[in-house]
Amino acid sequence: MVGRFEKDGYAKSQLRAYSYNASQSSTTTAETIVGDETPGAVNYGTWWSPCDSIINPDSSVSLSGATNTKTACISRTSLPTDETVYTQVREFVK
Repeated sequence: MVGRFEKDGYAKSQLRAYSYNASQSSTTTAETIVGDETPGAVNYGTWWSPCDSIINPDSSVSLSGATNTKTACISRTSLPTDETVYTQVREFVK
């Protein structure tokens, strides 16, 4: 998705992706998720699919203080290439 953003004239720095797999916790990850889930003067957004077979429960994707967007029923691997998701993310980072 980052390549598509660059092609559309956005700097790579405008898109940051963070994925957390609860089954692979670490001290750094634990420190990151303690307290405020969306610290600082940054807009946070999440996109999640009810058909994601990796992240369960689906509700664990949502962050308090973020714009949390439910997608159509698409696979996890389709999120970066889905045209609707791409358009939503592009509009979010404007």
